Amino acid sequence: MAPPPGRQQWDFSRRRTAKPARPSVFAELEHLVLQFARENPGWGYDRIVAALANLGCHISDQTVGNILKRHGLGPAPGRKHHTTWAQFIRRHKELLWATDFFTAEVWTATGLTTFHILFFLHLQTRRVILGGITHTGCRQGAIRKSERLGGLLNFYHRAAA
Repeated sequence: MAPPPGRQQWDFSRRRTAKPARPSVFAELEHLVLQFARENPGWGYDRIVAALANLGCHISDQTVGNILKRHGLGPAPGRKHHTTWAQFIRRHKELLWATDFFTAEVWTATGLTTFHILFFLHLQTRRVILGGITHTGCRQGAIRKSERLGGLLNFYHRAAA
């Protein structure tokens, strides 16, 4: 179809300039999506949507994906490979214990005696639990004692929570 005579082009000035579109996501919600994705790199779009639903925010997994792509964050498998040891320990420190088994030479009334010392350190609270001290250097006894204390530490963790 050709333009009317005397006109070079069609006149589109009366055309609607704004097309109907979906409403944009609130900045607070976008911030929450980014916070969840950065703090939990193993979470996929669906898991982030579920976490937001628990907070009363309902958006689709596609919207989560669009927000993450806009900010340069990819899907969960791509984010998962960037977790450092420091981030891992920070996330799990309420569950982690450090342990050490060492010897100390002490002068006693009977002479130089070797003591074997076992202790545990809860990483979150920095609480030290003495596993035991013995001067009889039985390796198997120390192993049995650490196994028994492992059960006690598990009990302690559940009781402290």
